[in-house]
Amino acid sequence: MNTSGFRRFIAYCASEWLFARWLWSLVSIIVLAIWLFHVAPFASGGAVTKGYVLETRCHRSFSYRYEYEVGGQTYTGRTTAGGMSGNGPCTLLTAGIPIYVTYLVEKPEKSLSGTVHAWTLGLMYSWGMTIFLLLFALPVARYFVRPWHARRRTAGY
Repeated sequence: MNTSGFRRFIAYCASEWLFARWLWSLVSIIVLAIWLFHVAPFASGGAVTKGYVLETRCHRSFSYRYEYEVGGQTYTGRTTAGGMSGNGPCTLLTAGIPIYVTYLVEKPEKSLSGTVHAWTLGLMYSWGMTIFLLLFALPVARYFVRPWHARRRTAGY
């Protein structure tokens, strides 16, 4: 069994992890900012109600408009999250489909498509996949691509 190749691979992964950890930290800050500024206000002062999809634009922007009622008044909202909200993927939503909407109790015109729980799970899933890709898959892929790229460069491509 050739252990020198395995040791080289482990050493390469260790050197790549410094870059991956930096990139992962950047992604973590972005995910935390999304949660703090977009979801957190609804976690402490929000209530969930039923809304209905008005129209979808799933082919280009993964967005849809919805309406919901609070205290006899009808409000409309828009999301660009596609399937992050817990209401299902945008492509499965059609006009008239009931969805969950979270609104601020003090400002019912401010809303979030879906629930805080679904948004939190979606962001955690995205964050977890980023950890896997940056800390494990990226170093492995670069380890195997780098020799191929070096051969192409020396061949004059």
